[in-house]
Amino acid sequence: WAIAKAAGKSLTLECDTYIRERGPVDVTANMVSSAGKLPCDKVIHAVGPMMRYYKDPMDCFSDVHRTFRNVIKTATKEYVSSIAIPAISSGNRLYECQTIWNLLN
Repeated sequence: WAIAKAAGKSLTLECDTYIRERGPVDVTANMVSSAGKLPCDKVIHAVGPMMRYYKDPMDCFSDVHRTFRNVIKTATKEYVSSIAIPAISSGNRLYECQTIWNLLN
């Protein structure tokens, strides 16, 4: 939410249009938008998994990893030269940042 707020209404409107025209982004997938007022060219919006929807925690961990891999693939296709990735599926998604870090290493 902090990224959307900093980017301004144009980013939110662009994302709303995307969802209206194409539907919501699936878990582990992502979409690319302009950056609005942010000091970058693009924002990659990733949808990480929520633990409560998984019976087996390892399946959820696999989807967290897949989400990160998909962001890197999209960044490569979009010719992004640098990237900052927040802790996908942390916070209200029930993983601590350290757990996410350990999963990716």
